[in-house]
Amino acid sequence: MISTLYNRPNNKPRRKNRPSDKHPYKFRAVLILFVGLMSLGPFSAVHGQETSQPGSIQSYLESGEFEWLAMIQFHAYATPYENATFASNQFRVAQSRLGLKGTFADGYGFQLQYNASATPGFQGINIYKTFWQNKAELRVGNMKMLPNLDFFPTPDEDDFIGRNIGSNYFLGGQDIGIRGRVSHGPMKLWLGIYNGEGRSTNQDEKFLGVGRFQVEAKRWGVDMKVGTFVQAGYSDQVRIGLKRMFLVDGYRQSIGVDTRLESKKWFLAAEGIRSQLDLVVDKEVEFTSGFVTLGYTPSDINTFAVRWQRMDRTSSATLKHDATLGYKRALNDVIAVQVNVIGYMDADYQFEESELRLNIQLAF
Repeated sequence: MISTLYNRPNNKPRRKNRPSDKHPYKFRAVLILFVGLMSLGPFSAVHGQETSQPGSIQSYLESGEFEWLAMIQFHAYATPYENATFASNQFRVAQSRLGLKGTFADGYGFQLQYNASATPGFQGINIYKTFWQNKAELRVGNMKMLPNLDFFPTPDEDDFIGRNIGSNYFLGGQDIGIRGRVSHGPMKLWLGIYNGEGRSTNQDEKFLGVGRFQVEAKRWGVDMKVGTFVQAGYSDQVRIGLKRMFLVDGYRQSIGVDTRLESKKWFLAAEGIRSQLDLVVDKEVEFTSGFVTLGYTPSDINTFAVRWQRMDRTSSATLKHDATLGYKRALNDVIAVQVNVIGYMDADYQFEESELRLNIQLAF
């Protein structure tokens, strides 16, 4: 069923290969840039160089705070089923990131990150400015679009190995554009416009708009977040979502609501999305997707969680339906191990496939 929805028909020309992601020299470039930054500002003072004069570039850099970022994730997948639809047997380096971020006293900041894993390239490269004691922000560059709560944590902080179903199939992750944020009391609003083609250039010359409104509160020892979001635009033969499964040629829209409740030992998360896509093979196709997660954290180093999620083509068929049992243990401040057992089901909750996933990660 799924393959009939996203495969390119024979009469459609393929888009030209995009440059960019196949050059190993990019990693050398980012390392050279990092070394250059390390040789400036507060780092040079450590080596006994003279103090810079007020108003100079070095003085400005000395006023900033810098933080290194690193993440490595090794994944292993195993299934007893041959020719499985969703499950697989493989090893992969899911993440291998190196980054640097900085903030300055006048509200300016930057983020610079390189990922050398499956699709090597720069990501999270952006400049921003905060206003009114961080009650507002304007950010430009390559960044997360942040349509839903699922994208706010980094991959090492996720409840499970991999994002949730809506993020994987309908919503965008990293993209190039401009985004604003404003906050007032418990309310926050994000509005952004992006290329809508991931980390690549805007080859179809169309844009994707993303908006999110969120309310936060704390009651009875529970941190509560409730939000609603919309993502809409036009695309010319662009694969969407983290999985890049559906090939859109026309209008695309996703509207959803989500929430996350966290106490000292328990957390609950849920999301519902309704999407309308003009696919290459069919126009105005409607989908519904959602998940519910319940988690228990008995200590700072152990987390147990269970998730149910499902994706349907409206008035047609169930395209994906699964339940996951997860366990995560922090071995120290930077190393953690995560295990997931996934059962894939049909529309009547009959198990058809299963998969074991393992994640070993380093992050700081």
